[in-house]
Amino acid sequence: MSSKLTVENILHELVKIPSPYPFENQIVEWIANFIKERSFTIHKIPVEDRFCLVAKRGSGKSLLLFGHLDTVPIQGVEDETPHQPEGRNKIAEHAKTLGWFQDPFIPLIKKGRMYGNGAVDMKAGVASILATAISLPEEWFKTNELILAFSVDEEFVDKGMYQLLQTDLIRHAKGCICPEIADISEVVEMGETPDVGTILLGRRGRIAIEVLVKGKAAHAATPKAGINAIELATTMINHVMKSVESGELPLGKHEILPEASITPLKIHAGTSSLSVPDSCLVEFDRHLVPPETPESVLKQMEECIKQVLKPSEFEIRKTNRPTPFLLPFVTSKDSDIAKVTISTLESLGYTVKISGGNSVADENMLSSSDYKHPILHAIPTIVLGCKGGNYHKENEWVDLRSLEKHYQALLKICENW
Repeated sequence: MSSKLTVENILHELVKIPSPYPFENQIVEWIANFIKERSFTIHKIPVEDRFCLVAKRGSGKSLLLFGHLDTVPIQGVEDETPHQPEGRNKIAEHAKTLGWFQDPFIPLIKKGRMYGNGAVDMKAGVASILATAISLPEEWFKTNELILAFSVDEEFVDKGMYQLLQTDLIRHAKGCICPEIADISEVVEMGETPDVGTILLGRRGRIAIEVLVKGKAAHAATPKAGINAIELATTMINHVMKSVESGELPLGKHEILPEASITPLKIHAGTSSLSVPDSCLVEFDRHLVPPETPESVLKQMEECIKQVLKPSEFEIRKTNRPTPFLLPFVTSKDSDIAKVTISTLESLGYTVKISGGNSVADENMLSSSDYKHPILHAIPTIVLGCKGGNYHKENEWVDLRSLEKHYQALLKICENW
């Protein structure tokens, strides 16, 4: 890579381009132009009025480097268009009230960190991918194929990955590195994502479960004449959570992935009139680990609720979603991508920590073997991130020294592939 064009320079350019979903098109165009000049063949995959991007170069054993281009929006101004002056100004002004040091789309370098929306989740990883792609020697491409894939909508409902996997553009990849944040369990205690030596061999999966609790309407002045659905729902929620605490509703455990979890996310009830509510809709978040499946945890939840509600008093179902829920995946330590990644990191002096991700991401859909054709790809994937913090909140940052180390490690992994 040119001494003038560093991974930090690339990240600086990426942070300058606002890309909260669904406003990713400008960053897609920037990356397409950047990589096309380096002899890569470009493919654009339509996602409604947006695009995913795939770039290929070389022939031989295929290695996929994958990242998402969207960021979370700035809370409270999600609908403002960041590429128009009026919308950009509103976002910048509102960001100050949330505690941002400055406009979230103006990179700020301070004490070895770069601050900005998406700095660590995951524009740092995308910058590392691009820096690696233009640094590999010409000889490497004679025996290997490098595939770069970039999705949109990862921070919402994964529409980009869903469309990408319905093509055959990356299906033949033998392994994948995703430089996404390594959100291990210790992140909450650390307050930041770990440095380069930590890798994720998988991630938990997730579904959302809706429970419609049924009561009986009555005038609110005579509540005993009815059955208050909110009261029933409260009883149900308390029972579910106490059953988890007592172990009566067991949550899955896994040797690599964090333990499964459940928590209420949403509750909606009430009428416009002075009436006892006859229905209450509760949504639970359920993260799962193998061998749990969406069907098994739904059945488990139903049986638990039956202990306090009659079958006629509730309905249970998966929440409607325009794309499939993200299923858990675990990459074997014996896979080529795992062995090359671990041995390369050790050769660079890292003490490798193997872990699993708490939350879901696009790589769940890319890597899980539990989907059906055409979504099924089951590409062995390693998540290798760099040090940063405050993702999904104000003053998101990435450690620039860690970013440089990440780029050097990713380059070496590719060379050893």
